[in-house]
Amino acid sequence: MASTQLINMPGVTFHAVASGAVTAGDLVASASSDDVMTAISQSGYVASAVEVSTATNSDDLLIVGVALTDAATGETLSVATSGLFIMEAGAAVTSGALVAQETTAQQIEDATAFEKVIGTALTGASTSGVYVLFKLNI
Repeated sequence: MASTQLINMPGVTFHAVASGAVTAGDLVASASSDDVMTAISQSGYVASAVEVSTATNSDDLLIVGVALTDAATGETLSVATSGLFIMEAGAAVTSGALVAQETTAQQIEDATAFEKVIGTALTGASTSGVYVLFKLNI
């Protein structure tokens, strides 16, 4: 069960299809294969062309957002790419630091590589298990 809580959602969302069960608040990763949109024009976007799954610890470079709704396999869900969220820290987090998904899925930590950044910590945590307010910006 995800422990992320939406605070404010002034940013962008998109619709996708769950490739497995997804819980609202989960960090989600792209599950779509390459070239799935080659036959779709910008005006003909269909959510079924984009699949997402609950992120695992090996998905840290594929994070596409936070699920806003629950979805069973094959169901459409909304995904936020921007907004303020509360998420559990998997390690110490520095207020104001760029953050990434921690090696334990569904937690965040200070980012160590630019390509892994999913947002900015607005509050800090001295250790794992503490919740952090962060600005998601994918």
